Amino acid sequence: MYLPSHFDRSADADALDALIARDPFISLVSQHEGAPLVSHLPVLARRDGQGLKLLGHWARPNPQWRSCLDQTVLVIVHGPHAYVSPRWYPDPQRTVPTWNYAAAHLYGRLRLIDDAAELTGLVCALAEQFETGPAPWRLADTEPVAQRMVAGIVGFEMTLTRLELKHKLSQNHVPERIRGAIAGLRSEGGAAGQAVAALMSDALAAKAR
Repeated sequence: MYLPSHFDRSADADALDALIARDPFISLVSQHEGAPLVSHLPVLARRDGQGLKLLGHWARPNPQWRSCLDQTVLVIVHGPHAYVSPRWYPDPQRTVPTWNYAAAHLYGRLRLIDDAAELTGLVCALAEQFETGPAPWRLADTEPVAQRMVAGIVGFEMTLTRLELKHKLSQNHVPERIRGAIAGLRSEGGAAGQAVAALMSDALAAKAR
């Protein structure tokens, strides 16, 4: 990832955790038969001391799991993003449009999970994290279908070895422009703009401290 110093948040564990918590539906990239292969998967994030592990699973027919053990894989965490108009700056004639966003690239190695008990625990943990409502779905309620479901997947545990975390939030602009962009995103940017505006506001406040 192109990572200018004023956008680099790679040392910020809290910022990474917040980004994954906001959108745990990641893109897992590996090499397969000489070409990139991408799977889009929900994951669980687990801190182990100062380290980070991601857990998830593929459908067993997905070929990615058969070829990724002997390589470093890439996980892309997709944060909020939004267009920023020069109209929102106090001096629009002196600048150009841009796109603000947050994203993380996580590099690491995978351990396959093919044990039925461990896979069952993984599926249950995913359901517990993402199920909402007064009567949440539980795997135990689906027996004997649950055994066939678990047999149809292959799990993974990724251990993070390198991180690139980027928050491109107009940090290279003066505060007056940043405040103008925040106001514009809040009024015209929709849900994505609101999320980017919140990150920009936090970054501006942190810089002022």
